[in-house]
Amino acid sequence: MSPAQRRDLRDGLLFTSPFIFGVLALWVGPMLYSIYLTTQDWNIITPPKFVALRNFTRLLSDPLVRKSLYNTAYLTFIGVPLQLLVAFALALMLNQKIRGLSLYRTVYYIPSITPAVASPSFEMSLPFGKSSSAESTLSFTMGILLGIDCLGHTYNKNAWAPRKDIRILSIDLGRVARCSC
Repeated sequence: MSPAQRRDLRDGLLFTSPFIFGVLALWVGPMLYSIYLTTQDWNIITPPKFVALRNFTRLLSDPLVRKSLYNTAYLTFIGVPLQLLVAFALALMLNQKIRGLSLYRTVYYIPSITPAVASPSFEMSLPFGKSSSAESTLSFTMGILLGIDCLGHTYNKNAWAPRKDIRILSIDLGRVARCSC
């Protein structure tokens, strides 16, 4: 290797060393430690005790795990494509030459103009029924328009309610994140 190639190699390693350190220390290290912890019985107070794959057998026998995996798959395979379809339809609608386009654009961009905390905090209050009179009026309107009982449902009685609310919230948060940059 010539001196120029050695110098280039040294400079390349020097410039990439922060990235390499970050990947090893902040990604690979925690991943390996997490894999190690899955084989331990540890409550943080006592020392870890090796239990092999007993944690996984206990996990697979828990009925809530199946429900959680189903909800995650539902959000991934139903919620994300629906969000993309809604975003694409809104993008197409906002670029058409139609009457009232400025009104549509105003309504669409209001969440990005208002504080980013207001819209999600309002929407997160809907499932739990803790709301002011203005929020009650708006959530009642949302319930009529979207078919969601925003004030009265409880998640234990209605398994579909959280999925609808999370879908609405994720669509709005995605819109706020995209527009406020």
